[in-house]
This record gives sequence, C-alpha cells and structure tokens, in this order.
Amino acid sequence: MLHRILAPAPLVPILLLAGARPASAQFDFASWFQRATIIANQITQISHQVTQIRSMARQLTELEDQLDHMERAAKGEIDALLRPFSDLAADPVGLVRDGLAWRSDFAGAARGTVDAVRDFGNGRSFTGLWRTAYGTADRVTDADILALFANLPPEAATRALEDHRRTREAADRQRVLDYALLDAAAALTGTIESAQSSFAGLTANGNLSNTALQQAEVAAALSQGRINAALGQVLAHQTAMEANRARQAELAHLEWLGRWHDGRARANALARTMRNAASLNRAALRDGLLFRIPSFYR
Repeated sequence: MLHRILAPAPLVPILLLAGARPASAQFDFASWFQRATIIANQITQISHQVTQIRSMARQLTELEDQLDHMERAAKGEIDALLRPFSDLAADPVGLVRDGLAWRSDFAGAARGTVDAVRDFGNGRSFTGLWRTAYGTADRVTDADILALFANLPPEAATRALEDHRRTREAADRQRVLDYALLDAAAALTGTIESAQSSFAGLTANGNLSNTALQQAEVAAALSQGRINAALGQVLAHQTAMEANRARQAELAHLEWLGRWHDGRARANALARTMRNAASLNRAALRDGLLFRIPSFYR
C-alpha cells in the first residue's frame, strides 16, 4: 500500500534521489528534509520582507511627494497670485492734506484754516483753531452790557443782560459738542492715516504663502476694525450735536413762550388798570359837566 507524502514542490527531486539510495541512507533523508523545510521557510520570510520593503519604498515616495507639496505650498508656489496686490487692489484713498495746491489762494485767517486742514491729516483737531479765534473775539463782558444801559431804567439793563447771558449759554452748549465732534473727526483721520501705511505694506508684500496671507488678512481686519471704531465715535458725536441743535431750538421756543406769556400778562394787567382809571375819569368828567343852578334860597 502506497502512502502519499506532502512536501513543497522544490523538494520533489530531493525526495526522488533519496528514494534511490540504500536503506542505510534513511537517516540522511530525514536530515535533508528538515534542512529543506528550513530553507523553504527562509525563502517565504525573505519574500515577505521583500514585499514589505517594496511597500515601505512606495510609502516613502508618497511621503516625499507630500513633503514637497507642503514645501511648495509654504513658499506660495501653488495656486499663487500671478499679479501683485498693488494691481489687484483698488487705488489707495488720497488724503486731502497731501494736496492743497490751492493753499496760496488764501491769506490771513483763511490761511490758518488751510493749515488746520493740512494738520488734520496728522490727527490734530480744529479745536485749537476755533479756541484761539473764540478767545480773540470774546471781548464783551457783563459789565460792558450794563454800562451801555447806564442812562436807561434798570429794567432795560436787566433785560439786556439776561438776553446776553442766555445767548452765551446756548453758544457754550453747542460749542462743547462741536469741540467733541472735531476731536473725534481728528482721531478718525489719524486712524485712516495709520491704516494707509498698513495697507501700503500689505499690497507690497511678495510672500504669498498661506501663513503670510492669513497674517495679512488679520492685519487688514484689525485696521478696518479701528477705522470702524473711530467712525462710530464720529457718528455718535454727530448725532449728539444734531440732537443738541434740535433741543436748543426747542429750548429757545419755550423761553420765548415764557416771555410772551409774561408780556401778555403785564399787558392785560395794564389794560385793566387803564380801564378802571377811565371809568373813574368818566364819572368825574360827568359830574364836572353837569350844569348846576345856584339856589337863592338857603
């Protein structure tokens, strides 16, 4: 009865040769069989190692390609803009102070205003200009008003002084808000001046990497946020100034209404006094015009 022996294909010739040997060589056959099995296992391991080496080589190649892509992306060499920002962005906003070619058309106080316009671009306010002008023009005092009415009844001087003080108070209220608005506008202009320099640096930037573009975006957003904050301050003070003008007009109307009421009340009282006096005069006149016949009999 024949027995089938399973062995790797490369061992078949070895087995055939072993079968042709004498019986005394059976012990050598077992040794060769073990060696053949070891060799076959080693060949299998080597084959697996070659496969793993090939896989590692493929992964290293892919990793190298990824690193090269990341490097080119970091340098801005992938999908980079082909034109500089100075061409892609809109033209920069020109500040008025950078021009003023018409400055020579003005002289005197107007020239001072032109200089204030020029300094306005540096964040300086018009407040100083108007404070100087106000200090020069404000020369009339309360004593001067009273002196003008020295030869008139005291009531006339009192009314003139009250009107003068009322006008000054209204002007002072408005001047407070005007100065605040001028300072806010100067702060906004200074912010815009700073933003202009920041935008110029951003447009001149030649680094188009993702990191550089993100940093530029943050810088531009920060500049825009500062402009919005300064603009909001200007709008807030402008709103307060417009509201103050409306309230000032209403206050003037209420004061006029009060003076009108007092004047009408005085006129009515004077009319009643004159009517009563006329009634008395009428009775006296009537009595004086009556013809009295003297009596001869007493």
